[in-house]
Amino acid sequence: MLSMHTASPPGVLEALGVGFSVHGADGAVLETNGTARELMALGLGVVRPAAEGAGTTSDPGCVDVSGEPVPAGEHPALRALRTGEPVRGFVMGVHPGTPRARWVRVDSVCVAPDGDGGAAVATLMIDVTVETERARESAVAADRATRLMAPVADVICRFDAADRFLDVSASAAQVLGHAPEDLFGQRLAAMVHVDGAAGLRSAITAARVGGDGHVVVRVRRRDGELRWVDIVLRRVDTPPGWQGPTGELHAVLRDVHDRVLAEQERAEVDRRYRLLADNTADLVCVYDAAARFVYVSPSVRSLLGYRPAELAGRALVDLVHPDEVVAVRGSLAAVHAGRPTRARHRMRRAGHGWAWVETTWRPVAGAEGELVEIHSSSRDVGAQVRRERALDAAEESLRLTFDAAGHGMAQLAPDGRVLRVNPALAALVGRPAAELEGQLLRALTPPGDPDPAALLRGRAAGAEGDELRREQRLLRADGSQVWVDLTLSAVRDATGTVRHLVARFVDTTAERVLGEQLRGMDAHDPLTAVGTVSVLRARMADCLADPRTRRLAVARVDLDAFRRLNEVRGRLACDTVLVVTAQRLRSAVREADLVARIGADEFAVLCPGVDRDYVERLAQRIGRALTGSVTGVGQVSASVGIATARPGDGVDDVLTRADAVLSVVRRSGGGGWAVD
Repeated sequence: MLSMHTASPPGVLEALGVGFSVHGADGAVLETNGTARELMALGLGVVRPAAEGAGTTSDPGCVDVSGEPVPAGEHPALRALRTGEPVRGFVMGVHPGTPRARWVRVDSVCVAPDGDGGAAVATLMIDVTVETERARESAVAADRATRLMAPVADVICRFDAADRFLDVSASAAQVLGHAPEDLFGQRLAAMVHVDGAAGLRSAITAARVGGDGHVVVRVRRRDGELRWVDIVLRRVDTPPGWQGPTGELHAVLRDVHDRVLAEQERAEVDRRYRLLADNTADLVCVYDAAARFVYVSPSVRSLLGYRPAELAGRALVDLVHPDEVVAVRGSLAAVHAGRPTRARHRMRRAGHGWAWVETTWRPVAGAEGELVEIHSSSRDVGAQVRRERALDAAEESLRLTFDAAGHGMAQLAPDGRVLRVNPALAALVGRPAAELEGQLLRALTPPGDPDPAALLRGRAAGAEGDELRREQRLLRADGSQVWVDLTLSAVRDATGTVRHLVARFVDTTAERVLGEQLRGMDAHDPLTAVGTVSVLRARMADCLADPRTRRLAVARVDLDAFRRLNEVRGRLACDTVLVVTAQRLRSAVREADLVARIGADEFAVLCPGVDRDYVERLAQRIGRALTGSVTGVGQVSASVGIATARPGDGVDDVLTRADAVLSVVRRSGGGGWAVD
C-alpha cells in the first residue's frame, strides 16, 4: 500500500473538485476519489478489478485537443510510469461524443512505494471544459477569419491603444509590401508620408471618440515606393466588465493609387480645360444629363449678354429659337445615344434679339457608360449667315437674269465643268442645253486653244483677280467656229472657297471678220513695209489677253531733228532715213517682235512675253542701231521711250506711258533712251 494512500489527501482534493488517482506499476488503478471515478468512468470506459482485491484497469476512451484518440499507452499516468518523467498539463477530452463529455487537464508524477518495492504514479485531474471549449472556439473563429480574409485585397488590421499593429491580414504583403508578422508592434504613422501625417492623426482622433475616421494618404512600402491608400478606422467597444486591454481600433486599408492618379490627372485636365474655356472667344458650356447649364464660360457676356451665373440650372432649349427647338432636341438625342453632333441655330440674347451660333455637343460618359455630362462649344456665325444670305440673294438674282439674257451664259463648276447654260448659249454653239451640261468648257474650244478655266485659276493663284476676259473661239456642232468675247468670273462663298464660275459669251464673229478685212487693207506701211498702228493695237490687245504674252514691252521711237531734215534736204532724204530706220529696228529686235510705223517720223516696237532684263537690253540695242550715218543724208539719231505692261493695263495705258517716257528723253536733248 502507498504511503500517500490515506483519507486526507483525496478528501481534501475531493472538496476542491480535483480528481486524484494512483496507478500501480502494472498500470492498475490502486486508488481514486469520487471526482476521479466520475472522470475516469467517462473517459476510460470502465473501472474494473484486475483480479480479486487487486484494484482496477482502464480502457482507452479519450481524445487529445486535435480530436485524435489517445492510445492507452499514451495516457499521462502510463507514460509517466513508463518514462519515469512527470507529465504535466496534458489536456484530453474524456468520453467524446456523449452529452457528458469533458475536457480534463492531467498531471501525473511517479512516487515511491511504501516498502513493497513497486513503482506507483499519482495523477491529478482538473475539469477544464469551459476554458478549453472557449479556446477551441477562439481558435476556430480565428482560423475562419484568417480564411475569410485571405482572398480580400484590402488590408484588415487591428491597432492597440498606442496605434501599433496587433493583427494584420495577409493582403498586407501586396498593399504595404510587408509580411503580416513583420508589422506586429509597428506604428502605422511611421509608414505614412509626412504630407499625410496630420490627416492620419485627425482620422485616428475621430475614430477614438466614436466616429469613423477616414483619410487618403501616401504610405511608403517596404521597397520605398509611395502609394496612395484609403484608410477607414473604427473604435472597438468593449463589453461591460471586460478585463482585457481597451482602446483598440479596427482599420481597413485599401490601395487606391491608380484611382488617385487618374483623379489627379483628370483634375489637371479639367483645370486646363477651364482655363481655356474661360479665355476663349467661343461659348463653352457644360450641361448635366438633362441639358441644364452647369458651367458657362465668361464669353457668354459678349455673345449673348448674360452673366454666367444667370444661366446656371436653366435648360438649354429655353434659349433656343422656337424654329430650331426640334432640331436641337434631335441633336441632344444623338448625344444621349453617345454620338457627338453639330447644328446651327439661334440663341436668345439678353433683352432682345437672337444670335446665330454653330454648336458642337459631345457626350461625357461615366464609369458604367451612362451619360453624366454634355460639353459644348458655340461659335458666333452671324456674319457668315448674313454673307451666305446675301450670296443666296445674288445667286437668285443671277438665276432670274440668266435665262433672259440675250447673250450666252453658263454656270460652271470650279474645274470648268458645265452645270447650266441658257438658251442663248445653246443657240450660239448649235447644241441642245442638255448636251452641253456635264461637259468641260475646254471641250467647246478648238484643240490647241488654252483652257479658260485654267487661265482663271492661274490669275487667282497669282493674285491677279477672279475675272478673266479674252477673245475666245468656240466650236459649233457643225464643225464651224465662232469668236466670242468671253468674261469668266469666280463666285466665292463666305469662307473664300470658289463655289462656281459664271461665264458670259458675247458673239464677236461679225466684228472680227470686219476687223480682219480692215486690217488686211492697212496691214503694212507702204514706205517702210513695217506694221501699221492698227496692226500694233490689235497685236497688243491679243497679247494682253493671253497669259503667255501678257508681260510685254512697247518702245516708242522718234527721229531727232526730222522736221529740220525735211526743210533742208527734202522729202526724198526723209524717206531714205525712214526706210533705213525701219530696217535697223527690225535687225535690233527678235523675229517675234513687231515693228510698226505709227506717225510721220515715229515708230513703235512690240515685244511680247519679256522680262525687265530683256527690256534694258532692248533699249540699248535700239539706241545703238539708230545712232549713226545714213548714206547720202549724214548723221542721224533717235529718242527711245519704253514702257512695260502692268496688271489690268489696256492698249492705251501702255502706249500712253511709253509716250510719257519718250517725252522725258526729248526734253533732255534727245539721242538717248529711258525705261519706265
